[in-house]
Amino acid sequence: MRTVGLLAMILVMLALAAASAAAAPTDAPCAHGAVDDPACVGYGTLPDAQPAAGRWNQTVAGTTIDDSQVLAFLAGLQDTPGTSLVPLFVGSDDTTTYSNAVAAVAFLSAGQVARARRVFDGLPAAGDPCPTCACRGAYQQFRSATTGMPRATMDPNDFWIGDNAWLLTALKQHRVVTGDQRYNGRITMLVNWFSCLENLTPAPGIYSGFRKDGSLMNWRHAEGSIDVYGALKGLNAEPVRLSVKAWLDDAVWPSDQHGCFDVGWLNRGNLPTDNVSR
Repeated sequence: MRTVGLLAMILVMLALAAASAAAAPTDAPCAHGAVDDPACVGYGTLPDAQPAAGRWNQTVAGTTIDDSQVLAFLAGLQDTPGTSLVPLFVGSDDTTTYSNAVAAVAFLSAGQVARARRVFDGLPAAGDPCPTCACRGAYQQFRSATTGMPRATMDPNDFWIGDNAWLLTALKQHRVVTGDQRYNGRITMLVNWFSCLENLTPAPGIYSGFRKDGSLMNWRHAEGSIDVYGALKGLNAEPVRLSVKAWLDDAVWPSDQHGCFDVGWLNRGNLPTDNVSR
């Protein structure tokens, strides 16, 4: 079953793959061909992509994935009557903050600015309400594609750093690509949320977010921390980034791992993301 997050991520990764392959030194630890090295257990590499007909495509397991096909599928989901967000599946009203952020990045990468704006405008500008959260101005994970609001009856449905970092990345990309400042308020709101959360976290690092009842998820999350570090780049939040990097360097990139990410704390289910060391 195809999901929005997976398809949009495929599209983004197709473009990143070639750039990553070109930039990586061939003698780097865990470079291409070294995935069976015992020093790099769990390491994953991006496939080499080649441009075809002005587009990126990639053959995976005998099936050619073309960016135009992925974009058409995402657009068809977004054009479901009554929706601005991109549903997870055909005929579903379920969606997530993360999958829409990645879909927006995919749209922007293809120059489809209006579709990305439909995603942003389908979310509440002030974030999702959480009166008991110590930090406010972020978005819950699961949402209605029709209303754009969080699923009130879904439990858990929490405020994760990863979802919000991807949304911040998409908003930042919109500003870079278009020069348009219309979402500056949301960018500032999310930066402030991350700064507040990092202030609540014993140094170094940043906690994982808040439960929807306002309770603090007081553990650090390797994948989400990587997302935060990247999302905050260029947004005048260097103290937060340095704190996150200090934890990543200490707990997720240990010196005895030969240049490969460790799985991180309380995050063993996310090996494909946490163990990519390029």
